[in-house]
Formats: sequence, structure tokens, C-alpha cells
Amino acid sequence: MADESTRTRAEVWRRIVAALLCAAGAALGVWTLTLVSGGEKLSPVTPGLLGLAAGALLLLGVLLWMRVMDAALVAMVFLDTGGLVAVLVPLGLGRVKLSVVVPLGIYLAVLAGVALSARRRLRDRPWIGVGVQIVYLVSLTIYALQVGGGQSSSSGSLGPLGPLAWAWLYGLVLVAAGCHLAYVAGGETRPWERLAGLPRWARASLVFVVALGAFVGAAGPRLARPTRNNHFVYAADNFLHGRLALTPKQLQRKNRLRQHDDWARVDKVRLARDVRTRQGVIKKGTVLRGAWLKKQRRRTDQFRTTRGQVVRLERGAWHQAGQDWYVSFPPMPAVLMAPGVAIWGYRFNDVWFSVLLAALSPLLLFLLLGRLRDMGLSERDQGDDLWLTLLFTLGTVNYFVSVRGEVWYTAHVVGVCALLLYLHASLGARRPLLAGLALGCGVASRVTLAFAVVLFVAELVRVRGGWPGQEKGEGTGTLLQRLRVVRWRLLVKPMLVFAAPLVVIAAALLWHNHARFDSGFEFGHTYLDIYWKDRIQQFGLFDIHYLARNLSAALTLTPHFQSEAPYVLVSRHGMSLLLVTPALLLVVWPKRQTPWHRPLWLAVALMAGLVLLYQNTGFVQFSYRFAVDFMPLLVLLMALGGRRLSTPVKVLIIIGVLMNLFGAATFGLSPEFYGRTNWVWTPLDPGCAC
Repeated sequence: MADESTRTRAEVWRRIVAALLCAAGAALGVWTLTLVSGGEKLSPVTPGLLGLAAGALLLLGVLLWMRVMDAALVAMVFLDTGGLVAVLVPLGLGRVKLSVVVPLGIYLAVLAGVALSARRRLRDRPWIGVGVQIVYLVSLTIYALQVGGGQSSSSGSLGPLGPLAWAWLYGLVLVAAGCHLAYVAGGETRPWERLAGLPRWARASLVFVVALGAFVGAAGPRLARPTRNNHFVYAADNFLHGRLALTPKQLQRKNRLRQHDDWARVDKVRLARDVRTRQGVIKKGTVLRGAWLKKQRRRTDQFRTTRGQVVRLERGAWHQAGQDWYVSFPPMPAVLMAPGVAIWGYRFNDVWFSVLLAALSPLLLFLLLGRLRDMGLSERDQGDDLWLTLLFTLGTVNYFVSVRGEVWYTAHVVGVCALLLYLHASLGARRPLLAGLALGCGVASRVTLAFAVVLFVAELVRVRGGWPGQEKGEGTGTLLQRLRVVRWRLLVKPMLVFAAPLVVIAAALLWHNHARFDSGFEFGHTYLDIYWKDRIQQFGLFDIHYLARNLSAALTLTPHFQSEAPYVLVSRHGMSLLLVTPALLLVVWPKRQTPWHRPLWLAVALMAGLVLLYQNTGFVQFSYRFAVDFMPLLVLLMALGGRRLSTPVKVLIIIGVLMNLFGAATFGLSPEFYGRTNWVWTPLDPGCAC
């Protein structure tokens, strides 16, 4: 009887809180429309963020009404964060010197209370959770009054925050208290039970729609026009007209629009007399293609040709013969854009292209996690699959990359989509032709994805080669002994089928590179017309010299806090992955091992090792964007590791979503948050300008 009464109360609270969330979302949406239509001068970020928040509250309310109890947890952390912002922003705008340690400490304490009050033994005392929220509200109130230092608002009676800020603070945290009560009083009801009843295609479609909405909301005003750095549109136009280099008309357009970032420039000089080199004499009138070597950003008298020959050219020994300009990035995104460019020309919107394609990746990941469960490789239920899909889509650096457009980020979007298609085809090694085609397209977007080849090979050996360890009692002996029992002859045909599209695409890439730069392995980054070109010429594109700085950008960089607006500064090298996606720590703490663990870790290690030795950190960025290439593999490791997605882990995922929402909404639109100085210092490169 008591259990029945508890369930009834939980149902009542669930419906009340769901209605409150929907009402809050509708109210926020109406207020946003009022602001936009009122003619006020707003930051381009503000309407997008408010609209995104309104949509999120409505979505969470609907999910909670459908008995998806985890929606209450998401809403609770979301609203508590909003309460913190409602306090900090008005105080900051009042030019008050803030001590961020105190409010952040209060915020972390309430998150710890959320995790503790959700433990099973406390579920019969749901008011503990409400008490946590009340303590949080009182603490923020005291903090606001103390830090305000007796300032008065425009109304003269409500303290330093003003009536609107107080209303937001109390409204958000009180609704969060209701969410907390609904979450911890929900009992052990199976989450996602309503969604589980839908067909798989319907669930995947919902994932696509939600991801697309999140990307569109964060992209905001970027969707209105093509970006300035739409290099792939130029490349697609050249492909359509049978060209490789930019035409004079394209160069005029590039210069007029100030599109100066990351184009490959090959200088051409004509010899005015015979020049003697170690390899022999180069005759007068010969045209050499290549680049002038630089030292301390000044041009020397040495010219390195595209064939690798270094020639000393003294004054009077040569005449300028022009320049060839190219898009140096791998060409697959341009190939995909070609139909759109054929229709719209340079008006083709690369932001919409990136957003629509990026929304396919969560769909593919969600379906992949379900297939892993069907094959017995994953023990996750559908709720965990949705949490992990949320983590990758909005809780990692993938979020800000997906809403930008532009050449650098579009390449990542295409590469991730191709990688997930490749993983689908590799599962069970059932579709070797599609796997080879998808991997080839991925490599033609991001070269680092070539290391993912180990996944198909390992899966093929495991499934068709009789790799020891598939059955109970097997798996003993050394690696050499295991390799001896593999049935290698059964692997020849699928390996040839897998390799065929890879060879074709690789041959096309080699020809494309050789036609432009006289080397099949030169995509053009050696010839980038950039400020730190002499660094590339001295150390090359990949060198141990770059490792310390790249490790700092990937793992240790934190933002700076200051007392003046905008109060938070992010380095243009970004922020640590562990800071923007704290749930990644779960990867190194698996509960179980599967046959996919070692291949996945090997692929991640090879990809990460390559980009950590690269001459660039990914500059300019919100977080270490090169991690996007292997981020789906890290999420798969979390899925296969079997470690339970407890409430603390889910809270970490939500924090990651909020962190990356900030990056997706502000990066490129609010440059005041991104420092003019770049605080990455290493003993090898103390200047470290870029």
C-alpha cells in the first residue's frame, strides 16, 4: 500500500514538473520574441541562446511527461546553471570585482548533492533533494547581497541584481527543485520506456531532428550567408570546370572579400642565367616552381622547388614569373559540394551544408550503438545509448565544429560522418566494399582517418579468421601462437574487396597532389601562405618539437578569469578536452573488455599521435578540434567499457553539454571571449605565437 502511495505521489510530481518545464519554455520563447521584435540592440548570440533554451525546456518537459525520468536530471542541472548565470551576469555588468571561487564552489556543491540524493537508499526521502536546492538558492542569495556591497538596483529596493535577475534566479532554482523532487521520487521505473516502444527508424529520426535543432540554434546568424573561408566552394567550382589552380578572377574575389587564411601558394621564378646546383646546371629561361625559404619570417636567397631541390638564387639571377594558388585541403568535401555549387555558385551556403551533414552523425552513432548491443558486444540499454549520443553530439568539441561551416571545420564534419559509416560497414566485416569506400572518403577529408583501417582488419580476423578467444576457454597462448591458428586464406577475398575502393581513391589523391605540387604525398600544407611558414620549413609539418605545445592545448589549457568584462577569456588555442568534456575520464576506467577494445585504442593512439606531432594546435578554436577525428571511437570505448552511467556521470555529461553550448554559440560570434594573447608556453617554444 505504501509503495502504491509512493508511486502515485511520484506520478503527480512528474506531471506537475513536466507542465512547469513546458510553461517555462513557452514563457522564455515568448520573451525572446518580444526582445527580437522590440527593436532592442542585441548581441547576435542572445536570441539564438534564448531560443535554444526555450526549445530545450519544452523538449525536456515533453520527455518527462513521457516518463523519461532522466529528462528531470537534465532540466535540473540546466536550470541550476541558469540560476548561477542569473547571479553572475548582472553583477559582472555592474563592474563588480567577482570572486568566482565562491559561486562555482556553491554550484559544484549542489551538483554533489544532486548525485548523493539520487542514491537508492535515499530515494524514499525525496525532500532531501529539495533541501539541497533550497540551500543552493539561499547561498546564491546571500552571495549576491554580499558581493553587491550595498549597491541598489534601478528600482532602489531589490539589491544589486534588479527585479528581473531576482525573478530569474528564484524561478529557475524553484523549478529545478521540482525537477529534483520528480527525479529522486521516480523510483526504479525503467527510463526511456516510451521511446523503446517506437520503431528503430523513428527513434533515429528523433535523434536527427533534435541534433539538427541544437545545431541550427547554436549556428544562429551564421546560417544567413556563406562563410568567408569557404575554400571548398572554390575547389568545387574548379573541379566542375576542369581546373586545379585558382583563376585570376577567383584571386580577385578572394582578395576583395579578404579571404586570406590557409591558401597554398606556389611561387614561380624564371632564371635570367644558368644556375649551378649540386645536381647540375639549370639552364637560363627555366621556370622553377616552389617556395622561398624563410628565416625569422624574412625571405632568404634560397628557393626550394616542388621537386625538393634547394637552389640559391642571387639577385639578378631570376625574374618573378607569377604564382599558383590552390586549396590545399583534401578534396572530398569539395566533391560533395559540387552539385550545390553547380546550382548556386559562390552563393552556396557552407554553414547549412555542415549543419545538415553533422546532424547525420548522431543518427549513425545511435544506430551503431544499437547494433553493438544486438551483436552482444555492448551491455548498454537504449537509455545509455541516448546518453552517449548526447555526449558526442553536444557534449564534446563536435558541437562547435558542426555549426561553423568554413574549410577547417567542414573537413571534420565530413570526416566524422564517413568514419561512422565505415564503422557500420566494419561491424562483423559484413560489407567490405562499403567499408573501403567509406574509409577512402574519410581519408579524402581527413588524412588521420587512415589509421582507422586497423578496425576493419581486426574485425575481419576476429569474425572470419577464427581468432582464438571467441569461444569460452580459448584465448590462451602468446600472440604468435594465436596468429598461427588464424585461417588466413579465408581473409584474402574480403581484404581485396575492402582494398579495391581504397586503392582507387588513394590513386586519385596521389594524382591530384602530384598534378599540383609534383609530389603525390604533398596536399599543399607545406606551401601554406601563413605567418609561421618558416617554422614548417625548419621542422616540417610533423615533428617532436610540436608535441609539448599540442599536449598543453589538448589537456591542460584553462580559461582566464578577470574582473572586467567579459570576465572569462579563452585562449585562441582553446581549452582542455578534460575541461569541456569531463565525462571522458570514464574511458580510462572500463569494467569489461571486448574484442573491439584493443583495435579501438590502437586507432585512437595512432590518430592522436599524428595530430599531436603536427605543426598546428588547431588554432583558432574553442577546444582541441583535432580530437573530433577520433571522438566517436572514444565514445564507443565508453559504451563497450560497461561502466554504469550513474547520476554523477550523467551530471558530467550535462556539464559538458553546457560548456560546449557556450563554445558553439560564442566562437566566431563573440570574439570578446577569446583572448588576443595565446597562453601556450613550452620550454621548446617560449614565444609560441601561433
